[in-house]
Order: sequence, then structure tokens, then C-alpha cells
Amino acid sequence: MLTTPVGSYASSGWWGLYDMGGNVTELVGDWLEYNYYETSGSDNPVGPSSSSVSLRAVRGANYLTTDESGMRVAARNGMYMNSQAATFGFRIGRSE
Repeated sequence: MLTTPVGSYASSGWWGLYDMGGNVTELVGDWLEYNYYETSGSDNPVGPSSSSVSLRAVRGANYLTTDESGMRVAARNGMYMNSQAATFGFRIGRSE
């Protein structure tokens, strides 16, 4: 396993984002509905308003991920809201 200080790699270009993947699997605001994205629009879909499986969406990889498909930032899975693990986290953002 390799760890590096924040900002060790170049930003993502004009977005100016650093370190967007690899530390923790991120809890996002969407509920998880397995077939939702097959019928939703492709331009920034807001996600389902509820979940038939009662899971919140998590996405991306964490430092324990070993399979390549799970390492994509867009990889999605689910977690129960009362779950906890050192591999789950969230990101705080702001608009100016």
C-alpha cells in the first residue's frame, strides 16, 4: 500500500480538483436503486428519492479495494445508514 500527502499529484486540469479517489469509499447524497441509472437522464441525474433496498449510495474506491472495477470513481454500491467502517467517508464541498 502506498500513501502520499494531500496534493502530491497534479490537479485534474481546469476543474482544479485534487485527491478525488482512493482514500475512502464516499457516502453520497443519493439513495441506492440498482436500476435507476438505466432509465434516468444522463446529464447530472439527481438520483432516486427513495430506495426499495433501504441503502444509501457509496461510490469510489478505498485503500482496501483490490478489484479494478471497484477502483473507478463512478463505481457505486450501497450501505445501510447505521453502518460504520474506517473505509467509508464523505467529502464536503462548497460553491462560490
